[in-house]
Amino acid sequence: MATHFGCVGMPVADEAGLRGLVSTLADAATLEELGEEVWRYVWTDPSGARLVVGVRGDTVDDGLPSYVGAATPVPVRDLVLLDEEVAQCAALNADGEVFAMIAVELEERMLLAERGRRVAEGQLTLTAMAETIEVHPDPAAYLTTQADADLKLGAEHWLPAGLFNVDERPPTALAMFAATVGEAQRLTNTHTGGEFVHVRVSTLGMEIDVVAQLDQLPELPEPGQVVAGTFFMVGRLSATELAG
Repeated sequence: MATHFGCVGMPVADEAGLRGLVSTLADAATLEELGEEVWRYVWTDPSGARLVVGVRGDTVDDGLPSYVGAATPVPVRDLVLLDEEVAQCAALNADGEVFAMIAVELEERMLLAERGRRVAEGQLTLTAMAETIEVHPDPAAYLTTQADADLKLGAEHWLPAGLFNVDERPPTALAMFAATVGEAQRLTNTHTGGEFVHVRVSTLGMEIDVVAQLDQLPELPEPGQVVAGTFFMVGRLSATELAG
């Protein structure tokens, strides 16, 4: 089970906490039948905070926090579920060329598991839940932090850390990146009252909605600044792929 609920104002730490949250949100959630005794509950708060819960029979099988923001979907291809949680895909630029690999936990992963586990081409909206995050005044300031590094990274970069060394450990939906801030806002989850921060960023031409706990970003980043860190990636496929 993902444990990044605090990034969208939901203080869930364990299975019992998830069950309690699900029970309070069930009446307000959208219910979708995915297969025989397999359902998906989707709840979206006015703040954009989102919870996707999978149920098999009488068992809560899956719980994924997410966020509905303003990031432009990224064209992707060769999306495949690597296991029950993590998917891998290739991100495409405007010319249709691969420029990055992405590891992500999908809102639709239970649906894909029921329908073949693959999407040849699609549009993927990305949310990054901050595990670690830091803010730099501008690209030049970020580059000074790289001066003594053996591997120097640009002020916009992307590393699919969750796909490293997968021969030795299971894949994870982690990414390390630096990105330019477009806008930032402090939000309140209306169900729990929990506050969180949303930052829309771009890196290498790819837009991402970053969400973080309030204590991770006590001061809002400003447009043009650089955020960098390690993030748990959540993705949402467009309705076209779902219909297919």
